[in-house]
Amino acid sequence: MPDHIRIGDVRPRVQYVADGALTSFDFPFPVFDAADLAVYLDEAAQRTGYTVNGAGRSHGGSVDFDAAPPDGVRVTLQRVIAVERTTDFQEGGAFRADTINDELDRQTAMIQQVADEAARALTAAPTDPAVALSLPPKETRAGRYLAFDGDGRAIAALPPVPSNGAGGPAAAPVTPLAAALLDDADAAAMRRTLGLGALATLSRVGADRLAAEANPLGRHTVWMPAGAMTAETGSEPAPVARKLAGGLMLSVLEFDAATAQHAEFALAMPKGWDAGGLAVRLLWTAASGAGAVRWGVQAAAVGDDGALDAAFSAAVAVGDTLLAADDLHETPESAAVAPAGARDGGRSGSGLVQLRIFRDAAHAGDTLAAPAELLGARILFGLAAANDD
Repeated sequence: MPDHIRIGDVRPRVQYVADGALTSFDFPFPVFDAADLAVYLDEAAQRTGYTVNGAGRSHGGSVDFDAAPPDGVRVTLQRVIAVERTTDFQEGGAFRADTINDELDRQTAMIQQVADEAARALTAAPTDPAVALSLPPKETRAGRYLAFDGDGRAIAALPPVPSNGAGGPAAAPVTPLAAALLDDADAAAMRRTLGLGALATLSRVGADRLAAEANPLGRHTVWMPAGAMTAETGSEPAPVARKLAGGLMLSVLEFDAATAQHAEFALAMPKGWDAGGLAVRLLWTAASGAGAVRWGVQAAAVGDDGALDAAFSAAVAVGDTLLAADDLHETPESAAVAPAGARDGGRSGSGLVQLRIFRDAAHAGDTLAAPAELLGARILFGLAAANDD
């Protein structure tokens, strides 16, 4: 069996991410001597604090650190040998197999090292036409950017032209937006250029404020009491008026715990409506019982001269739990309900949006065994115009 190193088709560099506990890291390529292995923690080359095991073996070895590298640190192990010839065969001298094998192994290792470095360099694709990618002379490229001309050749370009026109005619081209940002003095000025106002740190700004900055018109709410809703023929929730002990009168629609029942109402949307989806928050109570109620909401839009016999959208569900009998309960805001049909009616000052509310009593999430009493609905919608002029 040969006792020289066998150089296989293995890349001479391997990387790991430390976990703060592991101290031993394998390298799958051979090294002739421990000094042939370069060890890095992130970008810092290491000279001490570790031991190389397996030098001179064909299958590689390991680096054992005295202390585990910190969690998240990148560990790089790379074979780096001097590109030089260390043997010389004498005329008429002995020609030993182990000597020539060692020499060929070293040359192969050098070629792999150069190939690894070339693979990490900026190169043109094999399918590109022949083009010179040499850098311009030092004095030409000093203080400039690496860029490429119309033929794909490397050139030294001036910084991009800012919006005030400085930078000179040889500057690399940029879009007008980028040029407008490049001459801003700081991040705050850039945010103002982008129309984000004086928001100091975007990562600390809530979604509601960002939305308000993007659309200062915000959203508007319409209140629809249960008494203004129409019970759907064939699945009518019962209209109920009852007086509480303190004298307050409730006017509600009572939705049964076992029967599917529906109520509808129409909204003439303002001209400023953005024709987007509608969100709903339902106000409700119950005279007794315990458990959760699952409500459903659908919507249909009918434009001017549109057929009134319109189909509703798919239902959007919203649930809530009874905390105490005869307490006011308001559901979380529903997902957006996109009305089926032509939604541009509001923009021209005509058309209707019809909403349908029901209790999904058959759903496993509806556990209240008593009637749920609907007091009304808040309808939230976005605006695209500040008024209806």
